[in-house]
Amino acid sequence: MSTLDKISKHSIAVLGVPFSVGCREETSFSIDQHRAPAILRHAYDDMMSGFDILRTYDDLGDLKVENTVDAVLNGCKSQVELILSGGQIPLLLGGAHTLTLGSLRGVHAAVRDYSLIYFDAHPDLMPHPQINYGSSLYYGLVEKIVDPSRLALIGVRQIERAEQQVIDQYKIFTRTALDFEERGSAALVREICESFPPPYALSIDLDSIEPSHCPGVTTPYPGGLMFREVLFVARELSKRGCVYIDIVELSPANDRNNETARIAAMLMASLAEVAVLGRY
Repeated sequence: MSTLDKISKHSIAVLGVPFSVGCREETSFSIDQHRAPAILRHAYDDMMSGFDILRTYDDLGDLKVENTVDAVLNGCKSQVELILSGGQIPLLLGGAHTLTLGSLRGVHAAVRDYSLIYFDAHPDLMPHPQINYGSSLYYGLVEKIVDPSRLALIGVRQIERAEQQVIDQYKIFTRTALDFEERGSAALVREICESFPPPYALSIDLDSIEPSHCPGVTTPYPGGLMFREVLFVARELSKRGCVYIDIVELSPANDRNNETARIAAMLMASLAEVAVLGRY
């Protein structure tokens, strides 16, 4: 039985990755992403307290490895492979976006062919000599675990020149908040589905969302997506077949009254509900 056959039951396994590895002081407003999984879980419990709402995921706790880039990447790879082999969909809570490279190594090893839908204000395609949160996707291309023809960048807007060269070289699909404004979320979902076949890996950097609504992120930049646009696209793709999800770059120090933590918690719960129940 293939891994894809095993996960047909659509069970979600949540894993916290409480590490800020790969964040760089030059481009970070704060470096406290290691606090995010605990605060996100607390926000979820707070929102659900007193309500009889089904929790549609298994919480595996937090990844426990050394606080180094290599250890976090290797830990994410092994845990993602293990979760997928057990017939569940991994949903990782970051933590720095660096972790996604390790996770995608695990997805690639388990299912080989997948489409990566990458929600982010930044492409993370910088050709840095070291792996970090701004180069993780670049190394995914270098290692050939990400197929550029099956990669969509959603919500990007703060693009460095070296990253634009990579985008142009590989003709990578990119859509901004202005595209959503002009064409609407439903039209863009149809375009994504026509351009990229399932299964989908969804990587959601919270800075893809407009920072006036979602301030608690590592590197806020104006002109982002509305939360409901991210939620709509992610849910629609999840319904069509998803093998991996992560929600990253919650920075509690930058948050305002836990607004971003609650957005992240609602996103986690909503995507788990769609994967398990197959409905809104």
